[in-house]
Amino acid sequence: MAGASLQLLRRVRRDLPILAVVGFFDVMANVFFALASTKGLISLVSVSASLYPVVTLVLARYFLREHVHRTQEIGVFAALSGVVLIAAG
Repeated sequence: MAGASLQLLRRVRRDLPILAVVGFFDVMANVFFALASTKGLISLVSVSASLYPVVTLVLARYFLREHVHRTQEIGVFAALSGVVLIAAG
């Protein structure tokens, strides 16, 4: 049991810098969303914020070489189509 705990501690220690970077960017994204919601047009801010799953999918595909499933492709198409329809008025 102690050996497993030691391995877990080593893995956490190894991953801590990247987790700190991810946490920093997550906090900054929330700060910028809050600022944009109070200072900008909420219609643009809400549409932009609703696209975060698309960005996550693109980053996972690019950096992690994850496979994009057909349903995910349809979801990206639907989200981007919705943005175009909203922008068109």
